[in-house]
Amino acid sequence: MVEGVKMVDELLLSSYETVALFYLHEWTKPPKISGMETIEVTPLELKQISQLKTPQQVVAIARKAKHPGISELPQNELSLALDAIRDPGNLGTLIRLADWFGINHIICSLDSVDRYNPKVVQASMGAIFRVSVSYMDLAEMVDNSSEEIPIYGTFMEGENLYNTKLTSTGCIILGNEGKGISDKVAKKVTHKLHIPNFNASPATSESLNISIAGAIVCAEFRRSQHYSK
Repeated sequence: MVEGVKMVDELLLSSYETVALFYLHEWTKPPKISGMETIEVTPLELKQISQLKTPQQVVAIARKAKHPGISELPQNELSLALDAIRDPGNLGTLIRLADWFGINHIICSLDSVDRYNPKVVQASMGAIFRVSVSYMDLAEMVDNSSEEIPIYGTFMEGENLYNTKLTSTGCIILGNEGKGISDKVAKKVTHKLHIPNFNASPATSESLNISIAGAIVCAEFRRSQHYSK
């Protein structure tokens, strides 16, 4: 299920197959696409269909993309691996971040939230149509990948992110919202990173939201690659 004008526009431009459109009269006239059903509905009917508190003119139903998955980490690019991410808003935001920072592949552990959860789709703001999201056993995937691929992970006891020489390729692993990276996956990490805390007060927050941490880490990887002197 895809909701809202912007999201549906993104969907219709993607390779995903749209099965049906439910739209209000004031929405742009729906395109004629073979195999797609278009149904004009009333505001009340749209509200009954929608999962949002405030429906946004159009709801689309799309066929899930067939993801064959990947057996090993991409070797010549930066990828993102997510270990037991449970919050759909976090996953959707991380997919959006990956799209922004030019990361084409996200690999989720098998116990992560479903990429097609409506809240994930909505939080991705259309990025889900461009970023490949696969589900694998992360520890097994690292074992099957080249030993030359650097594996980065975020830890409280890691090396200061801003003092670490970062590579343009490799895999960044982000852990569960409450428990961090699991012990099994942590053993595969070759470079432990830490985002330093700049607040001298002992009452400071214990940690960062996983989406915020992901944004900081991805931004520093790209900054060091493109803007370091």
